[in-house]
Amino acid sequence: MRFAAGIISGMLMDVMDETAQHDGAPLEWNDFYRVVITGARGIGEGDNADVVEIAIDDPRVSTARVREVIREALASVDHRDGYTVRTTRTETDWGASGAGTEVLLLLANAGLAAFLDRGLDLLITRLKDAFTDCDADPGVSVGDAIQAARYRVAFYHDTSGPDLIVRSVAQGAGPVTVELEEPSGWPRYEVTFLEGNPALSATRVKRIERE
Repeated sequence: MRFAAGIISGMLMDVMDETAQHDGAPLEWNDFYRVVITGARGIGEGDNADVVEIAIDDPRVSTARVREVIREALASVDHRDGYTVRTTRTETDWGASGAGTEVLLLLANAGLAAFLDRGLDLLITRLKDAFTDCDADPGVSVGDAIQAARYRVAFYHDTSGPDLIVRSVAQGAGPVTVELEEPSGWPRYEVTFLEGNPALSATRVKRIERE
C-alpha cells in the first residue's frame, strides 16, 4: 500500500511501500535515490549557494531509516534552528518505467554552515553503514570529475554545463575539487567530490559570486 508524500516543518512524511522491509522499516523500489541539503530558501536562491547531493545506489532504500539518520546527524551538531524536510517520490510509466525518491533537507542559513562543517561527515558515514556494503572509496578520475561537475552545476544552478570553463582541478590526498566559471567569468563554482563509493556518492556544489 502506498500513500502520498507530505511536508511538515521539522518533520517528515514519506511515500512508503509496506510490502518490503529493511531493519523493520518500509522500503521503496528506486531507480535513483538522493538526499539533497541546502539553505532554507531553496537551491541556488539568494545566499543559499551551497548544495550537497548524496546519491545512494540501492534500489531498496528505506526513507524511514534515512529520516532517522538525518535526525541523528542534526542532533550531533545540536541543531536548534528551523528546518524542513521535503520528500518527493517520482514514478514514470511512459514506455519504459522507473521510480525514484529525493529527500530535500532545507536548513536555516546559520544552521546550514554549522551542519556542513560538523554534521555532514556523520550523515554520510551513517548512510553508508545503513545501505551499503562497500568500505573502500576508489575516488574519481579527473576526466570523470570534470564531466560530473559540469552536470551537477547545470542541474542545480540552471546553467549550461558544456559552456562552463574549467579553472582548476585539485587532486591530492583528499577529495577532488573542480572549479568552474561561466564564460563571463562569474559566477564561479566549486564542486567537491566528498565520497566516491560506487554504492554511495556525495558531492558538494558551491556557487561563488563576485565580491
